[in-house]
Amino acid sequence: MAVHRFRGIKLTDQGIPVAAVAAGRTLNSAPADADLILTAKTKGVLGNTITIALVNSGVTATLLVSVVDTAITVRLATTDAVITSIASAVKAAIDALPAAAALVAVALEAVGAGLVEAFAAQPLVGGIDATAAAKGTLRFGVANAYLAVADVTITDDLTNWKKLTLGVV
Repeated sequence: MAVHRFRGIKLTDQGIPVAAVAAGRTLNSAPADADLILTAKTKGVLGNTITIALVNSGVTATLLVSVVDTAITVRLATTDAVITSIASAVKAAIDALPAAAALVAVALEAVGAGLVEAFAAQPLVGGIDATAAAKGTLRFGVANAYLAVADVTITDDLTNWKKLTLGVV
C-alpha cells in the first residue's frame, strides 16, 4: 500500500473498488451439445460454496434433482446404468426445483440435445466479493479517488462508486 503526501495531507493508496463477480462452472460433456453452464445467482465468494454433482446411480432410474444446503445433486436418468439424460432435460429439472433454481442459473452451450456425463461434486469457482463500504466512504488510488454515493454491499456492482479524478492545481 503506497502512501502519498500532498500539502500536509497523507493519502494511502487503497486501490480501486472491485465489483462483485458471480461464481460459475461449466460441465463439459463429450458431445458439445451436452455442456451445462452454471452461474451462481448471488454474486460474491458465497457462490464458491455451491457444488454440483451429476450422478449415475448404476441402475435404471429417473431424473431427480435434490439440494442439501448449497450442494446440488442431479441423479441422471438411466436405463440399465446407461445415462439417458440430455442437457436440456437436466437444465429443466434444475430450473424446476425452487431450492436449486435459487442457487444457480443454468445455460446450455447449444440446444442441449446431447447426453450428459456423470460428474463428481464440483464447486462453482471465481466468485469475488465487491468492495463494501458505507455511503460517504472515500477510497484513494494512484490518480483517482472513489466515493461511495450509497451503501455498497459485497454483492454489488460498481454503480454506487463514483470516480473522482485527482489533479494538481
